Amino acid sequence: MTLLALSGLLNQAQSASAQQQKQQAQQPAQQQKIPEPDKTFPSGSSWTLREINSKRLDAGIEATLTIDSNNRGTGISGCNTWASPLIPVQGQRLAMGAIALTKKACPPALMAFEQNFLLTLHSGPFWDIDGSDLIIKTPATTLRFSRGY
Repeated sequence: MTLLALSGLLNQAQSASAQQQKQQAQQPAQQQKIPEPDKTFPSGSSWTLREINSKRLDAGIEATLTIDSNNRGTGISGCNTWASPLIPVQGQRLAMGAIALTKKACPPALMAFEQNFLLTLHSGPFWDIDGSDLIIKTPATTLRFSRGY
């Protein structure tokens, strides 16, 4: 008797599961959440920083970024030039290795800018392409780059 009751419950559960799957298949495509594949990072392109947190850079500040086909990032960080392994990884994130940096001394405001810029790149930020701009974003900082320099 118990075996028959368990068999009946199992059949009901299978029938409910099949009905739920049929309903999901009938939902319009816009209601079903399909994850977007990662975009391809535009390696071999050069970028110039244009804005930080939607504010234009002050005159005289220059920051650039290039990632070559060997995942080597290089550029100008405000005061110094920098180089580092910079690898686009799954989930549209960037992973940065140890940073090689020239040792010029600049005014304190420019040195603070440089530190913030490099820390943002080193923090495992998300990246995206918005039109012809490269966006690099952490919870605290959004960098917007234009193509070329």
